[in-house]
Amino acid sequence: MITQLAAPGHVAAFRVSGILTGDDIDLALAVIADRLAASMRINLYLDAEHFADITGEALQRYAPDARLPVLTSVRRVAVITDRQWISLLTALAPRMLPDSEARAFGGHEQLTALHWVSDPA
Repeated sequence: MITQLAAPGHVAAFRVSGILTGDDIDLALAVIADRLAASMRINLYLDAEHFADITGEALQRYAPDARLPVLTSVRRVAVITDRQWISLLTALAPRMLPDSEARAFGGHEQLTALHWVSDPA
């Protein structure tokens, strides 16, 4: 499940909990598209503290071509997690997202992460 969180206009913010589905990803992409309609570059905030899994359908729909071209407009990515494998994926994000920065923050660092990702610079 994905829930949109309140954030400044240039930030698309989400909380992921439980199992992530293709419909959840569609919802997030719609929010991202709305943010991009107002700003050429945006930042992402993702609270993945309670993320459990992703459906095979979601992986089939989005992973094969890593299509998500909207992600080329992302400047900063903040991920809240205490899981090492998610932190490692976050560290790889700049290799997949040109001209971007990504940082993993611990579960107790939500405000720090939101501040960092909200910085328009």
